[in-house]
Amino acid sequence: MRGSRLPAGFGFPLGFLAATLATTAAVAGGATARPVLALVLLAAVVTAIAAISTSTAAVATAAVSWALHAGFVLGRHGDLALTPPALRDAITLGTAALLAALLATLIRALCRSARTPTATIPIPRTAAEALPRLTFCGLVRLSDEQYVDHVRLAPGSTSFGVM
Repeated sequence: MRGSRLPAGFGFPLGFLAATLATTAAVAGGATARPVLALVLLAAVVTAIAAISTSTAAVATAAVSWALHAGFVLGRHGDLALTPPALRDAITLGTAALLAALLATLIRALCRSARTPTATIPIPRTAAEALPRLTFCGLVRLSDEQYVDHVRLAPGSTSFGVM
């Protein structure tokens, strides 16, 4: 599974859990007085999810991260604080999610093109090379363009004749 992404069905729950733990750690560390610290932690979570999962999981993780940030860091007791700083932080987390997802997609594409060998198409064979030169009860080459279906030995002769 090297080089592949974690499906959104697993990436989003992982992002939800990581954002919850980051918000809890930030609030316990006093981020309510300095909300930028919590925002940096949550942006790191969103970036990590974008790196290992899909862009859908990254954007959904950014939305949950903003709700946790606005509800427990900027606001208190889970009440969303719909203030200008909350809007600024929503834009910051959304931009982080989109840029990280775009960067992860570009890196995956470059890695895939670097390790995927290019397919080569062989040069088509000519009709003379494709058909057998001489087979008994098969095809006999008479000229470059003309073939016959069956050959037989003519009575009293040592050479092949055409039916």
